[in-house]
Amino acid sequence: MRSGSVKCWGRNDVGQLGDGTNVNSLSPVEVKGLEHDAVDIAAGENYTCVLTASGGVKCWGLNSFGQLGVKIDESCTREDGYPVYCSLEAVQTEGLVDGFVALAAGGTHSCALNEDGVLFCWGLNNFRKLGYESNDECREMSSESFPCSREPAKVDAFRGKKVKLVSLGCNHSCAVLASGKAFCWGANNNGQLGAETEEKCRRDELYKSAYFFCSSVPVEVSGLEDKIASLVSGCENNCVITESGGVKCWGYDQQDGSEDDYVYCEGSSCSVTPRKINGLDGKVTEISAGDSIICALTENSTVQCWGHGILGDGNANSSSETPKNVENMSRHVVDLETGKSHSCIVLESGHMKCWGENFYGQLGNGVINGDYNTAMLVEGLEQGDIQSIYLSDKVSCAAGNSGPLKCWGDLSKIYPVLTDKYHMTFLPVETDENSEEIAAMSGDENICILTRGGGVKCWNNVEDRFSEEAKDNYE
Repeated sequence: MRSGSVKCWGRNDVGQLGDGTNVNSLSPVEVKGLEHDAVDIAAGENYTCVLTASGGVKCWGLNSFGQLGVKIDESCTREDGYPVYCSLEAVQTEGLVDGFVALAAGGTHSCALNEDGVLFCWGLNNFRKLGYESNDECREMSSESFPCSREPAKVDAFRGKKVKLVSLGCNHSCAVLASGKAFCWGANNNGQLGAETEEKCRRDELYKSAYFFCSSVPVEVSGLEDKIASLVSGCENNCVITESGGVKCWGYDQQDGSEDDYVYCEGSSCSVTPRKINGLDGKVTEISAGDSIICALTENSTVQCWGHGILGDGNANSSSETPKNVENMSRHVVDLETGKSHSCIVLESGHMKCWGENFYGQLGNGVINGDYNTAMLVEGLEQGDIQSIYLSDKVSCAAGNSGPLKCWGDLSKIYPVLTDKYHMTFLPVETDENSEEIAAMSGDENICILTRGGGVKCWNNVEDRFSEEAKDNYE
């Protein structure tokens, strides 16, 4: 792959691959419209943005709600025949040409932070998650309109203040200022803003009678006295690591809690006020959050998890507000990743271990069955060669110091040519691309990696739809 180029593969009905077509691809294709200088990447729902070496922002894919940050009228037809706005190749986000240092994406909105600490946001503005009142009305070509911003605009609430961190959830946004104070805005149905709010926002056009608590302006997160080193957002929750190595989290907490749109945190479903996570084995250096499980890596190279699900502590599906030690692992962990229902670690020896659900072979232990409550060794990976890992819903991948990327689990939706007729593999298999990666991100429906040369590779884990050519391979 050429230095700084971007390649993607998978579903492409709304330009997700950015190659100038809307044809699905089972092998990597180069994204058009880039200058081979990508340094960071942020992927939303069916669209992707990159930060360039000059500090500019470019995006491609779905644009029905202004996700790309530029007004274009190009149209695509989704695989279900529904017309939408899109861009089939990377386009310059309006006004974000240079000087930007950080980029974040939620499901349908994005934010970028410039070197002066000024925050710009754009995209869909339901729940007022952009942090300002937008004047645009966006819609998919035959639907009702939604509030949005097709071009980036400053979050004026921070005028005269410097933002140093930004993180986005599904329908909310959070930022940490240079002063150390944290603010959130947008949807607040599960306390994800870190403060109670009285404002209510309509859920969307399909649920006109359903309202969520929300805030159209940033509200300060209460209970964060310590200086913040890092900020992580899940769909409806957030966690911070403090400079002293402690952890505090707020928002959605467990899968089996209250789902009442009007009630804050009945029972143990969520926490409006950041809750200090007690029982951690030393200072925390890294956090990874899944749907309902959070795992932390400490300075002692131990891994502890809490929440609702398979925590790796030897017990079956359970709930715990306090961290539980993951069993069957050494104290030499160098990397950690939590997916939707499984988690994995890399040991200093280069071995990889995983735990959690294994119905699709995503643990890589040679079988497809049930749950594993302790860390299990991933088979078929060369010892000492694992550089980093990244997980999707039913998939795990590992990149080494050399050689091709290896993935396992339900690959039917991201790399079907590698799998059997059931589209699953319970041992790692190689892709056809060398993966010299330095950073990765993953979600329920996609995985993206950034290579040392500044290139980007992405693929989607989406509904099981294949081209006729792909289907023929399984018959």
